[in-house]
Amino acid sequence: MKRLSFLTVLLITTVCRLHALEIPPGGTDVGGEATLEAWASKAVGKAEDLAFGRRITITRADAGTAYLAQFMAQVAEGIAKNERVLAIIKARVVGSAAAGEVVAKLQMSTAPYTSFGDSVRVDIHPEWTEQPVTFVASDSIAARKASVVLLCGQKEQSIEVESIRVLKYPTSTDVSRFPRAKMTKRSYPGREPDAPWRKAALERIEQHRKTNLSMTVTGDDGKPAANTEVKLILHRHDFGFGSAVVAKRFSGESEDDKRYREIIDRLFSIVVFENDLKDGSWSPDFDENRKAQRNAELDQAFAWLAERHIPCGGIT
Repeated sequence: MKRLSFLTVLLITTVCRLHALEIPPGGTDVGGEATLEAWASKAVGKAEDLAFGRRITITRADAGTAYLAQFMAQVAEGIAKNERVLAIIKARVVGSAAAGEVVAKLQMSTAPYTSFGDSVRVDIHPEWTEQPVTFVASDSIAARKASVVLLCGQKEQSIEVESIRVLKYPTSTDVSRFPRAKMTKRSYPGREPDAPWRKAALERIEQHRKTNLSMTVTGDDGKPAANTEVKLILHRHDFGFGSAVVAKRFSGESEDDKRYREIIDRLFSIVVFENDLKDGSWSPDFDENRKAQRNAELDQAFAWLAERHIPCGGIT
């Protein structure tokens, strides 16, 4: 048998440690690794089985139909509402792409594919890397009824996934101590301060989004007041600056929820809901408690927006 040198063993150990995550204590494995599957519509690419996992290659990307290509790992055990779910994705991007991307979701395995938490974008790197994703279950999930899925049809890329390990933790677990994903620094052509498009954009702002203001300042006697200081405050733009929002954020009491509302109030003059009005949030399979919670969150969100005269557009 061939014997490895001490330096070779040290190098292998070091590489393994670079990509191995420290798993927080207190978790319970709830399946995933043994059920890894990959599927892709012929309209966007293809899925392949590998000796060590699965590969999906996207040739026709479409961000609007990213779900047409996905990796899936079934959750074998039940999960209670507000339990923490940690998914550890071991993956890499291959080919010419410098970085890949998936959108991770905890959702029902069959229609209507209801989500049980926020979607999370995850960067996939050229080297094998374990990327952690944390979900907080928004409702109880029966055994073998949900999966962790990775949507990847939004970008031309070839991604290999070796495994998706899924663990659950008690509701009292502090998720801020969970491992964080390794992120790729993102940019785009034209981001530089002197990019040519900026001059044309500033000219359009001057033409279309600004106008002159004239006013007459008078005193109590109705006569013009000379040398009077006037202060004007813009409370909201007439031009529609908008964003997609999540209904439950408008009634939540966490610091993130409060900051979320403050940012919307300060920056935006129109919004749409991300998923709250889509069919997945109105499944006839929902029990009465979940329907009541959904309706209460929407009622509070609409009331908050109406109080601030922020109109809500259609479905994104």
